[in-house]
Amino acid sequence: MGAASQPRRMSLEEYFAFERKSRRKHEFVNGAVYAMAGGSLTHNRIALNIAGALNGAARGSGCQVFIADVKLKIGDERVYYPDVRVTCDPSDNNELYVTRPCVLVEVLSPTTQRADRTEKLEKHLEIPGLRLYAMVSPYRRQVEAYERANDRWGFRTLNEGGSLEIPCLAASLSLDEVYQGIAI
Repeated sequence: MGAASQPRRMSLEEYFAFERKSRRKHEFVNGAVYAMAGGSLTHNRIALNIAGALNGAARGSGCQVFIADVKLKIGDERVYYPDVRVTCDPSDNNELYVTRPCVLVEVLSPTTQRADRTEKLEKHLEIPGLRLYAMVSPYRRQVEAYERANDRWGFRTLNEGGSLEIPCLAASLSLDEVYQGIAI
């Protein structure tokens, strides 16, 4: 989000047709289409570290881990591109997007962190099966995690050590795994 120019307006169907032909990624929010900015090498490395660790944990579980091109569709009003998403629902099998993730991870950037912490946070926490929404800093070793247990959301920050529990994968993800190979 964070684009300074006026967004294009279109229906959800028009958006999907437009996105298939576009060389850039765009997010869809209530009929407005926003071009996404490119990420840094650090941003990409963090997302790959997380996806790699979660993909290893997902093997044989029936869960799937997605990055980059697979969208997250929330109702008919929003389509986002989280950096990492995990779904364990076998009916969540659309070729272009997931709708029932259990884990969402955003690597923060200057242009998206306001939306990641406000409107996306609000909409993500409304997803019924979501168990973890994590926002990861590319500037310091810090992960902000919203975790659902017994239908209640809790919040915690990891910045020295520790790990995130990934309940839908019966696994954990340590800060060392998140920041492997990154000098921060």
